[in-house]
Amino acid sequence: MHDSLTVVPERSENVPVRVADLTEDTMPIRAGTIVANLDVAEECGIEELTTPKHRPEPNPVIQQMVDNVDSSLERAAGKQLADLLTEFS
Repeated sequence: MHDSLTVVPERSENVPVRVADLTEDTMPIRAGTIVANLDVAEECGIEELTTPKHRPEPNPVIQQMVDNVDSSLERAAGKQLADLLTEFS
C-alpha cells in the first residue's frame, strides 16, 4: 500500500489520505487506522512549471499506473501525471 504526497488541512486528526493498493489482494483498512505519518512543510518559493516539447515514452510501469487511474481523469491530465511520475522516479 502506498500513500500519496499531498497538501492537507492544518490539523492532525481526521485528515483525508489517498492510498493506492497496487497488489492483486484486497487490503481492508478499519476506520481510525494510521496509514501514514504527517510531515510539516513550508513554502519555499514558486517555480513556473513548463512542459517539455518532446515527451519521451514513459516507463512501462509508469504507463500501467497511469492507465489504471480512474477513468474520470482526462487524457491531458494523464499525460501530466506520467510526466510527474517520470520526473520524480
